[in-house]
Amino acid sequence: ERAFPVDRFEHLAGTSDLCVLCNINFARGLLPVASRLGKPIATDVHTIANVDDDFNRDFMAAADILFCSDERLPAGPEAWVQSVNCRYAPAVQVVGLGAAGALLAERGRPLQLVPAVATRPVVNTIGAGDSLFSAFLHGCLQSGGDALQALRMATIFASWKVGGNGGADGFLTAAELQRLAAMQGASG
Repeated sequence: ERAFPVDRFEHLAGTSDLCVLCNINFARGLLPVASRLGKPIATDVHTIANVDDDFNRDFMAAADILFCSDERLPAGPEAWVQSVNCRYAPAVQVVGLGAAGALLAERGRPLQLVPAVATRPVVNTIGAGDSLFSAFLHGCLQSGGDALQALRMATIFASWKVGGNGGADGFLTAAELQRLAAMQGASG
């Protein structure tokens, strides 16, 4: 029922390259502000089952980068991506597929399946999607927008994350991720 202070957000967003506004009510009022400022918006709607979902509609409509999980999708991930593109047309969509990896949809390009990697045994999958999302955004910003390479690196990051136990365990530094990616043959 609370909202983040718009004036504070405007000040911070003014110098930002990207606004990460995930589907939580206190961020809802920031979507039009970020749009007005011309800032790209990234959001994760997590588990979703309807392209016209009342709670997520505003976030999906505003997103330039849109993430979700395949857990509750009403159709296969390819059909979901197509329905989202028809309704909202984000520049980039990623559907997390759990142990199968992630599906990348970039406007004007063919769909890309990025397979999951196994960097260590899975201990706890809590935070896997958030790790995939955050590592992807970091990778996109670092690579100048190479979404495919960013997703490849993000799958490695998420794989390492699920080998830890607990929300704060299993994070890698950028250098550690690069070393792990080199061992996986995916650095770039």
